[in-house]
Amino acid sequence: MTRGLQPRTTQQRAAREGGGWKIPRGPKVEMAQPPLRRVGQSLAALLATLLAILAGVGLFVRATEHRRPIGAHEAAARFTTAGPPLLRDPRAERLAVEAPAVASLKREDSAGQAAIAQAMREVVAEGWGDAAPPPPRADTALTRARAQ
Repeated sequence: MTRGLQPRTTQQRAAREGGGWKIPRGPKVEMAQPPLRRVGQSLAALLATLLAILAGVGLFVRATEHRRPIGAHEAAARFTTAGPPLLRDPRAERLAVEAPAVASLKREDSAGQAAIAQAMREVVAEGWGDAAPPPPRADTALTRARAQ
């Protein structure tokens, strides 16, 4: 902040257009305090700007907040798929595809039944292989598998 004029200080002068000097009017130093009216206007403008920003953020949050969860039945009723279902009766068609394999496994004279019986006998003879602990990491298991 600039101090006022000293007792023996003369005012600053400015040159005239036609020559010579002129003494300017009004204070030639910075005022000691800003005008209260301008300070009040600036604070009011700042407060109004902050309130407008807060109101905008509040409106945005309110417009984008999640109202309530939608249940599965309500979602199925409200939203439909674009295309028709791929299968008319998925369970019946799956059973029809699997029926020959299931029938061949149920026959006692089939090759599949014999292979399953042979595998069961081998497991009983060798055990589940619990004697060796499993490897601690996948890269160790890969290294052991490649070594064999």
